[in-house]
Amino acid sequence: MRKFYSKIMAALLASSMVFSVPVISKAATTPTETLTAAASGWTEWTANAPKSKDYPAAADGTVVLYVEGATGNDDIGIEAYDDTNFMTTETQQGGWVYPDGNGTFKAEDKTLKGLRALGEEMHMVKITVKSVKNAADSTKRDMTIDLYDTVDKKTRMAFSASGISMADNYRVRIYSIFGGVNIYAAAPEGVDTTGGGNVQVTTQPPATTGDNAGANQGTEDKKEETTTKKKTMKLSAVKVKKGKKKITGKVSVKKATVKIKVGKKKYKKAKVKGKSFTLKTAKLKKGTKVVIKVTKSGYKSLTKNYKVK
Repeated sequence: MRKFYSKIMAALLASSMVFSVPVISKAATTPTETLTAAASGWTEWTANAPKSKDYPAAADGTVVLYVEGATGNDDIGIEAYDDTNFMTTETQQGGWVYPDGNGTFKAEDKTLKGLRALGEEMHMVKITVKSVKNAADSTKRDMTIDLYDTVDKKTRMAFSASGISMADNYRVRIYSIFGGVNIYAAAPEGVDTTGGGNVQVTTQPPATTGDNAGANQGTEDKKEETTTKKKTMKLSAVKVKKGKKKITGKVSVKKATVKIKVGKKKYKKAKVKGKSFTLKTAKLKKGTKVVIKVTKSGYKSLTKNYKVK
């Protein structure tokens, strides 16, 4: 009889222990990865800033990430890319697309309120990247990148591009330009997951300013073409190589004006001799964005984006 009661008590004790242990989900509280603070800041950040691992697109063409500032983060970069093409946005400055060079960028003054640790309240942000087939050309894609404040429930940054080149199985990576950043592949516990991802592709960009100049130029050229029939120009033999101190190339017509923008610097006028042009630069670094703009009276303006390799 004593053995019988002992077995019952042991069973009850074991049962109570099982039900008293809480279930803890590490995925809901632990970042997928943390990027350390960038020492370089805006200096050629695509080449120097800490970047995340690749997050592949889902079957429906989307990538969703949740991001929060780890240490004083004031700016991040978001890049969707494949082996040849990329669509990149720096959340406070603008965006660009390679090689197609068209896009529309819009952001609030406090785009990254959620990432800042500078006396402001910390907000988790939801980043959604979407890619769908272009209605006019099934070989091209319409893509959007948006940053949604999960606390204020507002879309604070949006970048879209229509009819661009991008593989179905593209990837997304995050750059930490200032300060550190925590990245979550799944929504942390208690975070609003319903907002964001509703940005529509805009084919008519706003006024061209700053870094968006190169990104918007393609659409501006199309608008110009509908009002006045002008001749076209082409670029060829363009060389933007890592370690070199000059950018060279050829224009299909003589005596054109060629202006070149390297990274975050302002446009500089290249030296043109016949159809050839040259611009002396500091040593070019891998990953730096280069925008070449060509103009000539009677011709449609031409803008091309390149990346130092």
